[in-house]
Amino acid sequence: TYTTLFVYPNPASEQLTIAADLLEGKVISVDWVSSTGVLVKTEVARAVNSGVLSLSCSDLLSGTYLLKLKESGTNEVWTIP
Repeated sequence: TYTTLFVYPNPASEQLTIAADLLEGKVISVDWVSSTGVLVKTEVARAVNSGVLSLSCSDLLSGTYLLKLKESGTNEVWTIP
């Protein structure tokens, strides 16, 4: 469970930032899932600067997405609606 979680800007067109205390320094796999449940994109990024994760979304169509974050090497999955 996060004690702090921020996702911005919303809506995003070029880059989305996720800031969460539990992400600091971790390698995270991110699944972008469409509102119809289709996996659209998967990317891997390292969270830096107190748990800040920057993701590119310029290649995605405008719409609503669910983000599933999974820490590398674990089975823990966090979902951000």
